Amino acid sequence: MRELREETGWVVPGPLLPLGTVQLKSGKVIHGFGAALDVDPATLVSGHFALEWPRGSGLQRSFPEVDRAAWFDPEEAKRRLNPAQGPLVDRLLLAVARGGA
Repeated sequence: MRELREETGWVVPGPLLPLGTVQLKSGKVIHGFGAALDVDPATLVSGHFALEWPRGSGLQRSFPEVDRAAWFDPEEAKRRLNPAQGPLVDRLLLAVARGGA
């Protein structure tokens, strides 16, 4: 919930539905959660992070965490996500079908 707020400005008021974990090829482990939240993508207010750029220059620049937001149907969402994250969408759909979200 903290990450969502920091990266988008959106606040999840209710409980989260754990969707388990997936591991990217890089080794990074992603912990997925589902929540009921109705937001307009146009209300995105991204947080920023500092990064030395150009690399080795000693100059710090600020970059947005998120550049845009949009709603997609599940198949399009899976196409746009990292392939390893697709199972999180499937797990959310299954939970919704069972009445869990």
